[in-house]
Amino acid sequence: MALSFEDLSDAAPQTLMNLARTWQHEAADNANSDIRLAAAAGNDHIVFPAVPMATPLARPEDVSEPIRRAAWATIMDRTDDLAFDAVAIAMDRASADLPFRSFTDIHPDDPILAGWSDRLTPTQRTAAFYTLGPDPDDQLLLDPATDAIAVRRQDGNIRAINPGSLPTAEPLSEVILSPIGTVWIRVKNGAVYLAPQQQPGSAGETRAEPAAQP
Repeated sequence: MALSFEDLSDAAPQTLMNLARTWQHEAADNANSDIRLAAAAGNDHIVFPAVPMATPLARPEDVSEPIRRAAWATIMDRTDDLAFDAVAIAMDRASADLPFRSFTDIHPDDPILAGWSDRLTPTQRTAAFYTLGPDPDDQLLLDPATDAIAVRRQDGNIRAINPGSLPTAEPLSEVILSPIGTVWIRVKNGAVYLAPQQQPGSAGETRAEPAAQP
């Protein structure tokens, strides 16, 4: 996927190549450790016809965090299969760099839901939706105020990405914990938002799990 970008110095190819080299270096290092352990055991019945190729040391921090975050934002906006595959790997190997890292499940009986869901608009499937594991029959949605994605299930339940921040300078009006358990933010002009989440694993937050297939 990195080679599909015209300018290999862009954030996305830099980040993808760094991830691939990091993974390759770790795999080679682990394999060589196993070989050394087997050799130290003095077992003459074990023969190694080949050993891993020496690979340069690579670490995620070799690419700065802002570049990595910008890269995954670009990749998650794509619609091709390679982007889905890359996001699937990133959820396991580089989840801290993903702009969408946590979601909230919203019950259709939530009394605050209508004030927020009326703003959602249908959208196309992008690699970002992999983080929500949508079924083929789910309706794909976008909150144009926050650019956060959501899926509406056949049973009316909505799974939505938590925004990282509120896209408004309006003063806070209230924080609402609905009877269903969802945390909402209402600002002075009446607009309603899901409560922002900065780190996965916070209270009221559920980590996304990858779908079986994009």
